[in-house]
Amino acid sequence: MTTSPLMSFGKALDILKDQQPPNGWTYFMTRPSWYGSEAKPKVFLQRPDEHSKMTMPYLYMEKDEHHSKHVIGETVKKVRFPLDLSCESILADDWVVNAINKAGQVKVGANQDHLGDPA
Repeated sequence: MTTSPLMSFGKALDILKDQQPPNGWTYFMTRPSWYGSEAKPKVFLQRPDEHSKMTMPYLYMEKDEHHSKHVIGETVKKVRFPLDLSCESILADDWVVNAINKAGQVKVGANQDHLGDPA
């Protein structure tokens, strides 16, 4: 995976709150130490709309949940839940902001000018 500038949790959160990703893309936060994980955790900012039950923005985490199938292989399901980070993660200075589209393509360093056109 290409490298991206490391930053504090607060700076990464500010990017999610203040910057609009290119059309068709969504920003998320993660940590390089999580890259090796099969779960590939990502932190998203959800802004409620007129169809939401929630009325205020909130953070949630998405992970890949792997299920082994006998002989057939493995299936992967995305699980989402309210964000509950450790103090170690919140105080860490190794956060990055990336972007993802509906096809699951990830652009590293989303808050940088080189994100490029999502086409």
